[in-house]
Amino acid sequence: MQLFQFLLDNIVAVVIALGFVATLLGKVKEKRKPGQTASFGGQPAPDRTEELQEERRRQIEGRHAALESERQRAYEADLELGRRVVDRNAREEARRASEADRASHAHRGQRSSPIIGGAKPELRAEDIRRAVVWAEILGPPRAKRPFRK
Repeated sequence: MQLFQFLLDNIVAVVIALGFVATLLGKVKEKRKPGQTASFGGQPAPDRTEELQEERRRQIEGRHAALESERQRAYEADLELGRRVVDRNAREEARRASEADRASHAHRGQRSSPIIGGAKPELRAEDIRRAVVWAEILGPPRAKRPFRK
């Protein structure tokens, strides 16, 4: 009972002593290699680090392959979306050009000769912004492009 009372009266010393013991035990555990088990019977435990490294490498390669296929699918989906947008914009521009052509013919009362290679589309600020965004998405990453002054 007196020991218990002494420990309660000197609680700071008890906490310091427990911390010291925990530190010593932690250092003893750190000396063992990871993956090394305790040996019984005096024989050293077999070293399994190479097996574990090989298994870890296979897992990483599997994850890498899965991520790469997912990236490829996303890239192809983005390309398809870009193609659809470009096709839609081209149809819209052609429709506008034909409406403008019809309006100009109706106004003039004469037919003009067709432009070889199709009508030139007008550049709008929205189209330029969209082109820059698609160039960033579909182009090489910034890290792979040289910095020019």
